[in-house]
Amino acid sequence: MEQTHIFFSASCADCWTYTEEVLVPTVQSQGIVYRRRTKIHGYINPDERAYLIEMAEMIGLPRSIADSLYAFVPTAVGFLVVLGHVPSDLIAVALTSPDLPPYLVL
Repeated sequence: MEQTHIFFSASCADCWTYTEEVLVPTVQSQGIVYRRRTKIHGYINPDERAYLIEMAEMIGLPRSIADSLYAFVPTAVGFLVVLGHVPSDLIAVALTSPDLPPYLVL
């Protein structure tokens, strides 16, 4: 997967603000281009929800782990999965870690 995929519900009052002001700038600062390589999904839509489930199953994310926001960020070795409104410094540390595993969930 070459794109960052971000899923959230429009009913989350803070998700769009967090995505625009924290998540996307943090990912961009690590060299991942936002406009061309990020797709925003509303997981209330059944087709988008099915795609979210497909992506979660692809990396083995248990269904018992649920949040208002999911971001699947491609890395050189796999994916960083951001669940919820994770602080930007944690995302930056994970993306720059030389020991980043193939799948890391924050």
